[in-house]
Amino acid sequence: MAAELNVVSPSIANRQTFLERAYTRYAPSLKGYLMRTVSEHEAEDLMHDVFVRMAKHKGLGMIDNLQAFMFTTATNLLRDRWRRANAKYAPVWVNSEDVNLESGAQDPCEVADWQEQLDRVSAEINRLKEKSRHAFELSRLYDRSYAQIADEMAVSVSMIEKHISSALVRLRRAVA
Repeated sequence: MAAELNVVSPSIANRQTFLERAYTRYAPSLKGYLMRTVSEHEAEDLMHDVFVRMAKHKGLGMIDNLQAFMFTTATNLLRDRWRRANAKYAPVWVNSEDVNLESGAQDPCEVADWQEQLDRVSAEINRLKEKSRHAFELSRLYDRSYAQIADEMAVSVSMIEKHISSALVRLRRAVA
């Protein structure tokens, strides 16, 4: 395919021409493929994402079968979208009848050790900086994704990763 589109050098002009020709040739069939699963609007969004990924691909002119690459990328994007869409429907509560709240420990000393460890973790959570504690609680208690937390706290996803990472480091030390 790369040879069919006459890509000789990876210059920006040639990449743009290559992508334009690929779009002209494959967009209709790619859109039809995507519309078997999603609406026309979503298919167009996904097609855009496919071409963005192609534009970022460093070895674009070296791809042997561009059509297969595009359809595989589209399939992966569909899977990612499905996972994200269904993750929000995961239950965030547990029916109390489904949970055995009895301790498996028979030894009172073991129960006391577990309680002490739980107290240390609780105290450490309370000592976290407010933003780190909030991010940690949203992630672990309310099962929110880092992207959702970032939106809610009006910060970047990498900042949420840092908050939660620092919280986990401190909590690991508390139970060590």
